[in-house]
Amino acid sequence: MVPRWMGNMSNLGEISMAENQLEGPIPMELCKLVGITFLDLSENNLSGSIPSCFNSSSIIHVHLNKNRLSGPITSAFQNSSSLVTLNLRDNYLIGKIPDWIGSLSSLSILLLKENHLEGRIPNRLCLLQNLSMLDLSYNKFFGPIPHCLSNISFKATDRKSDSGGISILKNNFKKKPPFAYLETNLANIRDEELDDFYSFQLVDAKQEVEFTTKGRTYCYEGDILNYMSGIDLSCNRLVGEIPPELGSISNIHALNLSHNNLTGLIPATFSNMKQIESLDLSYNNLNGKIPTQLTELTFLEVFNVSHNNLSGATPNRKAQFGTFDESSYEGNPLLCGAPLHTDCIKTGSPSIMRETNQLEEEGDSFVDMDAFYITFAVAYITVLLGIFTVLYINPYWRWAWFKSIDTCYDSHVQATILCSKQHGLQVRIRSGGHDFEGLSSTAGLPFVLLDLQFLRSINVDAEDDTAWVEVGATIGEIYYRIAEKSQVLGFPAGLCPLVGVGGHLSDGGFGTMLRKYGLAADNIIDARIVDVNGRIMDRELMGEDLFWAIRGGGAASFGVVISWKTKLVYVPQTVTVFTIVRILDQNATKLVHKWQHTGHKLDENLFIQLVIKATSTSDGSVGNNMLQVSFESLFLGKTDELLKIMEDSFPELALRDRTPQEKISFKGSSDYVKQPLPEAIWEELWELCLEEENSLLILDPYGGRMNEISESEIPFPHRKGNLYNIQYQVSWDDEGVGPSKRHIEWIRRVYEHMTPYVSNSPRAAYLNYRDLDLGTNDDNDTSYSQAEKWGLKYFKNNFRRLAIVKGEVDPYNFFAFEQSIPPLTLNEGTREIE
Repeated sequence: MVPRWMGNMSNLGEISMAENQLEGPIPMELCKLVGITFLDLSENNLSGSIPSCFNSSSIIHVHLNKNRLSGPITSAFQNSSSLVTLNLRDNYLIGKIPDWIGSLSSLSILLLKENHLEGRIPNRLCLLQNLSMLDLSYNKFFGPIPHCLSNISFKATDRKSDSGGISILKNNFKKKPPFAYLETNLANIRDEELDDFYSFQLVDAKQEVEFTTKGRTYCYEGDILNYMSGIDLSCNRLVGEIPPELGSISNIHALNLSHNNLTGLIPATFSNMKQIESLDLSYNNLNGKIPTQLTELTFLEVFNVSHNNLSGATPNRKAQFGTFDESSYEGNPLLCGAPLHTDCIKTGSPSIMRETNQLEEEGDSFVDMDAFYITFAVAYITVLLGIFTVLYINPYWRWAWFKSIDTCYDSHVQATILCSKQHGLQVRIRSGGHDFEGLSSTAGLPFVLLDLQFLRSINVDAEDDTAWVEVGATIGEIYYRIAEKSQVLGFPAGLCPLVGVGGHLSDGGFGTMLRKYGLAADNIIDARIVDVNGRIMDRELMGEDLFWAIRGGGAASFGVVISWKTKLVYVPQTVTVFTIVRILDQNATKLVHKWQHTGHKLDENLFIQLVIKATSTSDGSVGNNMLQVSFESLFLGKTDELLKIMEDSFPELALRDRTPQEKISFKGSSDYVKQPLPEAIWEELWELCLEEENSLLILDPYGGRMNEISESEIPFPHRKGNLYNIQYQVSWDDEGVGPSKRHIEWIRRVYEHMTPYVSNSPRAAYLNYRDLDLGTNDDNDTSYSQAEKWGLKYFKNNFRRLAIVKGEVDPYNFFAFEQSIPPLTLNEGTREIE
């Protein structure tokens, strides 16, 4: 922590403790330093809110960026009339920009990038006449761009780099007070070392500021900082037209309005920005032509209007515009001309259009349209009647035609359920076909396959941080559609991009962000389901019991979910991934042993998954030392933050900074581990894995947010107390019963071998890794007590509540399959849930 006793150093004028590993809140005692002029606590792990008592009238530069500060922007600097720099970017601040910001008459640099701020951009910002750098990007601001921003000149100033020009003496805190400056920059000190820190030297105080321009983030300091000016409002939810008045800001060097919902024309007045070097208007809904006057911008190095609705010809390729490539204009279907590959003549020039119209008026068409329509209609009806005749005569073909129903509309689902009930057929529901045991596509009795793959629309509302997703969409499609609308929103689902969201979400759904945000099912806030009577119900109509059951309890037991409403989560602009591979003779066992002690305790932004499989030597044979362990990770943050965490928590990995399928057979199972396994057990497991050349183990760490959610919040119960989940897999492509039996027996031996070392009473399993070896129902006659054999493993104490909900919404068990929830009526048990 930042030591509280620093508040007693009354003559302390400047503090720079950037790029350390300081944690905890900013101490209130620092408010006593009324004479402080420079405060830099950036790039640490400080948390909590900014102390509101900071009201020093002498403070000039404040850098609290790249921490974990949260809450609203307090009144901390409300009376800081001398404040030139306020850098709060890359934190977790919420709320609106406070009105008092307009009273900071000296403010020249305001950086609020990548927080959770929202609301309209306040007009009071326009009172900051000395402002030259404004960065509000990657927030949730909405509404129009204030016209009055044009009142600010954004001119150069020599105050931005000025921090007093003091030469600073650093010495032992206990020997020679007072101090004008405390400098620990890059000392990489820890909290417990601060009290004994005494290495001092003469240094010069300089402030550094990061600002994104020309598609890159630059660090400005010294004289260069004095001359830099720019506005970055990108990655928000701004709407309306771009104010033409902004063109009067003639001194600005960078303007970024990309990734918003701006409409209208590109103002021709932008040609007055004679000093501009970077202009980014991409990913909006701008229309009309690109003003030809922009070619007068002779200092322009980066120009981007891609992914809008612009039309007409691109500007003449002269001066700076001769240097811009296709990426500056792509994503505008009606735009033509170099450097695009679309010729303006081919897209329809006025002369071509006139010639076409003339031909139509003269009736020169060589096709008799009346005869064409009559012929087409007769042929269509003939083919249709032929198909119906064949299906009517031959019942086998009729069954083959109708047994698989591809749904395109909600009404198709309703009709399928009602028709299947009437004819005594089972319904199997498939969205992505990823069921481990194939229950979504097979059955022992006559059934109808209800294929939902064409119900795949995705409607992302970036302003509300939500998305409605139809169940036929895949996980990869969700990620793609969210990224189209926002660079800072995501959804905590799984890794496999081709998995359908229908079953994935209804069975729980965990992925690389579960330690930060929990399961996918934890982030479902509404749904639409077709029940056994063909009714379409949302959360309000279905009631909270059924809504609880379908989020992690396997929705196919209760009805047909046709869409989910999901809550989107914040994802930083920059994330970091790594994969480290080790084999047995590279100390892999000790690394796995260390992982099971630390994986669930790491920073909740860090997920490290283990994938263990047998691999081959160069000659193709499997050797006893060729078991491969892959440490695969996602970190919600930047590389430097990850390296610090890994160095502290898992230095053994030695992480360093670095820049159609074949048909196969498959069997899988799962376990939960509550106590670390001894190293000797891992060695035994390695030997078993090396017996099967296609063996695969996947270990997913829990902890973090998963420890905070109750076991009964949704049907998925595997929360606090679980260190990690193990997934056992084996796959093979050889044909015949013999090979299949051999591979299946292997995975059953592994499962049996692990019995003493995993969870028990019950031995838990994950529903999305369905395993029929745990037990199955007896057609439609399975009782609740019989189904407990497998049900308690998936759902623990939640199984009873699921069965009661089933008894209320589907008492005759129409939605039945090998591991469907059985109905529990009041005749079988009481309504009370423990």
